[in-house]
Amino acid sequence: MIWLTWRQFRAQAIAAAAALVVLAVIFGVTEPHLAHLYHVSGLATCRTNCAALSSTFVANMKADAIYPVPFIAGLGVLYLAPALIGLFWGAPLVTRELEAGTFRLAWNQSLPVAGDRDLRRPGSRPSRVLRLVDPPPPPGLTKIR
Repeated sequence: MIWLTWRQFRAQAIAAAAALVVLAVIFGVTEPHLAHLYHVSGLATCRTNCAALSSTFVANMKADAIYPVPFIAGLGVLYLAPALIGLFWGAPLVTRELEAGTFRLAWNQSLPVAGDRDLRRPGSRPSRVLRLVDPPPPPGLTKIR
């Protein structure tokens, strides 16, 4: 199953890994100067009433030529990432399941047959839990599996 999953989603996984590498490079390049601005602003030692120091830090960061771009890009990534992941990773997954007809198997998983006998033993704790989750059918009706 792992092999099949890798074959189906390797393009998305490689794209996600490449995006993560690009993000790591950007963070690695901008970190030293940003750490310097953080320590110079005094936020590193501040314990109470740090609002003025944090506004100074943000003002120094915005005044720099480099940091506004990654900051705005980071905000955009935070807002757009869930939608893009759903669009480019989740949608192909769902459509492949629908096209192949495997959604009937993948979305209707239940307990294994061997486990049913052990878990449904009368009086056992799992049996009581399963009655809440999966109640028995009314008398006269058979349960369809």
